[in-house]
Amino acid sequence: MKGSHAMVYVGIDIAKLKFDACFDTHHIQKANQKKKFANFANTQEGIEEFCAQLPDGVFVIFESTGSYSKLLYKTLCQKGIRCCCVNPYRVLQFRRALGRLIKTDKTDAETLALYGEKIKPQPTIFMNEANEELRELVRARQQIMDTIHAYRNRLEVPCVSEFLNTMYDGLLDHLSVRLKLINQQINEFLLRHLDHKHKVDRLCTIVGISTISAVNLLAHCPELGTLSKQQIGIIFGLCPNTKQSGTTYMCEHIYGGRSEARRTLFMCAQVARKYNSEMGMFCDRLLRKGKPPKVDLTAVMNKLAIHANAVLKHDVDYEVHTPPPEQQKVA
Repeated sequence: MKGSHAMVYVGIDIAKLKFDACFDTHHIQKANQKKKFANFANTQEGIEEFCAQLPDGVFVIFESTGSYSKLLYKTLCQKGIRCCCVNPYRVLQFRRALGRLIKTDKTDAETLALYGEKIKPQPTIFMNEANEELRELVRARQQIMDTIHAYRNRLEVPCVSEFLNTMYDGLLDHLSVRLKLINQQINEFLLRHLDHKHKVDRLCTIVGISTISAVNLLAHCPELGTLSKQQIGIIFGLCPNTKQSGTTYMCEHIYGGRSEARRTLFMCAQVARKYNSEMGMFCDRLLRKGKPPKVDLTAVMNKLAIHANAVLKHDVDYEVHTPPPEQQKVA
């Protein structure tokens, strides 16, 4: 490219057995421009072959597809190739905005390349092996917990089949054993990785955050301790989204962010609102101002996330700051 220093964006559509790549992003929307596509096996050998064809200064864009994209994501980061794992919903809306109705592997790869060219997303960083192991342990534990709750709910409902009741009891006993094994694995992980254990101990100094809640927060938000207040609201999905059209103002809601981390914060806020004196007084002030209970609880979640980020950033224990009595009476 003569005199051109434009970033080269490569879009990748990932499937279980293969992935399609669109290499040509410069003037890609011109009808007479020949597109350059290729497909590779979604294996270590296929990914190595793909990386060997990448030009210098390339930026790879692909959607988050769970386990299908994990190997590619890890290899690109290990090789120092800048990449971005994009939320599929954002790419879907971008494709709709382009007016593209045809959906194939090639057009998806091309759309991802265009997404990078027009939106210019920031590169994402693959978690290290320790963080990845912790996240898998936490997710496995949550799946077991959800299954246990489902079977317990079925046992609470009268069932005409004694066979089913016996089967549910047996499954619950089996899952309880598996849950203990998972908890044991998490404890062993913390003993092997003292830096994670130190962070968990710091988080547990905040009244309302238990050990397993601290582990969940670290697993689903490894960036905790490096974020700003604005980034915390975005990552946890705690920022109120305003909806206004003309003279109509609709109720603000929170959505987006990392649902697993937000669910953990929700349970912590329930405890902190009752047993954390600082949070309790904060809730009382909001209630006296006429704020709804859900807004009150969301504000506590946001404060807990800010405190959790602060204790890790400054590597200190949390201390409850109780305002003077005269300030506590102020609405």
